[in-house]
Amino acid sequence: RIEGVLGELLRAVETALGTGSLWIETRFAFALTIGVVEISEAVIRVTFTDNPVPDFSLRGLVAKIDIPATVKGEGRLRIEDPGGVIKAGIDLELIPLKLKASAAFAMASFTTPEPFTFVSLFLKVQFPVGIPLGPSGAAIYGFIGQTAINGERDIDASTDVVKREIGWWTKNPEDKYEPHNGQHALGVGAVV
Repeated sequence: RIEGVLGELLRAVETALGTGSLWIETRFAFALTIGVVEISEAVIRVTFTDNPVPDFSLRGLVAKIDIPATVKGEGRLRIEDPGGVIKAGIDLELIPLKLKASAAFAMASFTTPEPFTFVSLFLKVQFPVGIPLGPSGAAIYGFIGQTAINGERDIDASTDVVKREIGWWTKNPEDKYEPHNGQHALGVGAVV
């Protein structure tokens, strides 16, 4: 536990250990504001090898932006094990246009047992005013789409179907699929 002023700015939220080359990874929550940008989370890994000095690497970052009456948003970037899966996501609200948009990306390349590349893409946009669907009175208020190449849904092994599906739905878009060679998914939708 970190005490004092530093403890108010920095908090260790989660720690993980790994083998192979011994590593320790800690996710820190920050209260660091740099102008209109706030760094709210960082993942730091310390890897111990044969070298006397350990290697330090940044494995993830979460930043938020808030420019009053202009834009609000959050960006996420993470490198995960196994396989070094790179995951990124961004959520933005353009305040003058009353437009909300989200995008996410995940990717990894694997060489064993046979080479394949995992890619997951997500895009969502929500309009302030609907696009009319003729004289029906209905309108389209947004679009959403996601695809996964060489990936499958990352769902919990729970026997409770409702809990499992709601858990998957509430994940960040970049976390919804995991690498699996030969599996593909495509989903598109509209908000009416």
